[in-house]
Formats: sequence, structure tokens, C-alpha cells
Amino acid sequence: VSQSRYTIYMSKIHLIYYTDPLCSSCWLSEPFLNRLLLEYGQYIRLEVRMGGLLPSWDLYKPSKSDMPKEKYLSSMWNALGKKYGVCIDGEIWLKSPVQSSVPACVAYYAALNQGEKVALDFMHILREKVFLQHKDISRDHHIISAAIQGKLDLELFVRDFAGWEAQMAFKRHLDEMSEMEIHSFPTLIFVNQESNESVKYERHINMEASGEEIYKDWEHILSKLCGNTLIKTSSSVCSSSVLNHHRGLTTNEIISINQQSLEDAKKELELDYQKGLLIKEQNPLFDYWSLNNTKYAINKSGFKFKNATIVGGGWLVSFWPCCSNEIIFLINYTSAPICPLPVA
Repeated sequence: VSQSRYTIYMSKIHLIYYTDPLCSSCWLSEPFLNRLLLEYGQYIRLEVRMGGLLPSWDLYKPSKSDMPKEKYLSSMWNALGKKYGVCIDGEIWLKSPVQSSVPACVAYYAALNQGEKVALDFMHILREKVFLQHKDISRDHHIISAAIQGKLDLELFVRDFAGWEAQMAFKRHLDEMSEMEIHSFPTLIFVNQESNESVKYERHINMEASGEEIYKDWEHILSKLCGNTLIKTSSSVCSSSVLNHHRGLTTNEIISINQQSLEDAKKELELDYQKGLLIKEQNPLFDYWSLNNTKYAINKSGFKFKNATIVGGGWLVSFWPCCSNEIIFLINYTSAPICPLPVA
């Protein structure tokens, strides 16, 4: 969610968004929430709150199925991802189940001390680790890795993550959730800051309800609270421009924001990819796009190598040809000289 781009301090609607790093419906909903902020951001002040969806994997029991919980969640995630064109890999529940979403929730409040945009970017990185990379984000090292990727002040983040303020902020919002009887995610609370009239919206994207249906409901609520005086800002921008405000999206998520045709979006994204402007991660069902923010614009057609190996992770990239038609990329966090690795 790209909150800071759209915030106007005299916004009429306070939109409170209850979510969780582990919530698949939230992952599906966020492109539509971004579209709402793009088209009606002049009316909205967004506040994101964490919900603690999974206190403990050991204590979790599915309420709607007699299947083993690992198979139930895996099949549900895979079905949702396939239906809506979003990268959600349910294999994590079969291979390395997330033990709790609570540490990641607390980490969000620690990141929030460094600004809303920083915290939202950090949350998106955590979600990528879950939905794309099979990482158990209850583990401290994955949380720290997300903080590094999000370019947080690491010393400050570690101190705040271990401190009591982030935990108390999380607990306060959990208490408010209980008072408002919020039991599912995402839940959106629309509050007119002038009249104090509010609407609680708990419907979310699932196998029965699509994002477009829910988006129309959100528009109706905004129109009601603003007295039918809404002026919509066009969200029709090119697909690559959408990625200027998101860390990564599938093609279907991009067109849910800019409402471009799927065919036109694919052509545009592939063209910019060939120019080296975009990074394409090829998942089993969908391509996941992000901006190439490095100083290297690599056109794959310029190489004769069929394979590539990634070593490490970070921001500085070096590459060199090796035997067996491979090219090795070594990515380093420091500015120290990078030397070729021996290849067997």
C-alpha cells in the first residue's frame, strides 16, 4: 500500500485498515486498496493496524475443514492465487509452516517509528517472503533480512523491535479490535472525521467475492460518507509507472490498479523488460514484476548463456561468464571488491 504518496492532511475520511502479514485475503486486496488511494486519495487518510491472525501454529485448527491444517491452507492459498492471478504459493504450509504472525506484527510497529512509507514497504517485503519465498516470518533472521532490504536504520529497528513500545502499540490495537468485534481480515473502518459517522466493512476477496465487487462496495461507502460529492482521479497510467509505487506485482495485479487490458499490459511489460528496466521473476503460474533499481540494465538477449546462478543477496551486482554456458551473479552488501568464485 503506497500511503505516503496520496496523503492529504485535510482528508475527510479516516480509513483504518486492519490486516496481518500472513493474511492471504489482504495480499489479494492490496492492489485494489492502492487503486482506491490512487483514485480517491484526496479524501482519505490511511492508518494500517496489525491483527495477530496466527498467534500459534501449534494451537491453530481450521474452522471450515476436517482436512489436516497443512493441506487445507496450502490448497486454499494455491486456489486463490490461481483464480485471481496473484503469486501465493501454498507450499510453505507443507514445507515450513509459519509458527506465528505475532513477531512480524510487532516488527511493523517497530518499523513505523521510521515513517509510514518505510513501514509499509517493510510489510510488503515480509509478505513477499511468505507468499513467494516460503519463509517463516516468525523467525528473527527473516524479519531482520526484511529490514535490511527495506533500508531501515537497522540499529534503531532492532532496538525498537526488542523494546516495549512496539509491543504495547500492537496490544492496544488488539484491544480495540476486540471492542469493535473484528474477527476477520482485512477489515476496513471508514470514518467521516467531520460527522464521526463510520462504516465497518468485513467482506473480503475469496473464492466467491472478487476484488472488483469489493471495490464497488468501497466506492459506495465513500460516496455515502462524503455526501455523493466524490471526484475520481484517473488511475489510467502505463503498467511500468504502476511499479514506481510498488515493490512488486503480477500482471493481473497491475491491471487491477490501472485497468489496462491484459494484452496491452503484457506487451508493455515485456518491452521494458527487454530494455532492462524491469525485473521479471517467473513463478509457476504468473510473472512477478518489479523495477530494476540497480545501475545495471542487462538485456538478456545480449548474452548467449542459458543459465544463471545467484550467490548472496543485496544491492551491488557483479557478473562474469563461466563454464557450461552459465553466468554467475554475486551480489554483495558492501563496496568491497568482488572476486570471481571458482566453478566446478
